[in-house]
Amino acid sequence: MAAVGLTAAQAQERGLVVSEVTLDLPNAIARPYTYEQNPRCAFGLVVDRERDVLVGAWAVAPLAGEWIHQAVLAIRAEIPVAVLSDTIAQFPTFSEAYVSALRKLNATETPR
Repeated sequence: MAAVGLTAAQAQERGLVVSEVTLDLPNAIARPYTYEQNPRCAFGLVVDRERDVLVGAWAVAPLAGEWIHQAVLAIRAEIPVAVLSDTIAQFPTFSEAYVSALRKLNATETPR
């Protein structure tokens, strides 16, 4: 397990307008079976919609502590979601989840 930044509730308490997405990784990335026989993993992102930057992320998955650093950098540097969405992740890795989650967020774009 790994997490960085704010939960959606924490962000809203601070007055941020957020969107959040949670992915079931076995259904969201190309090859989760590379890492487990029966993968049960989840990943989530929280985006500040006014600034269009990531403010939180979490993962319950193999090696989550290793690949959460991409979210740490994105939050710390306030990298725009458009830039993150245009980034190509290594394949096959759990890092693919970032692109999948950001695409899902962009498809909904309804603040919660």
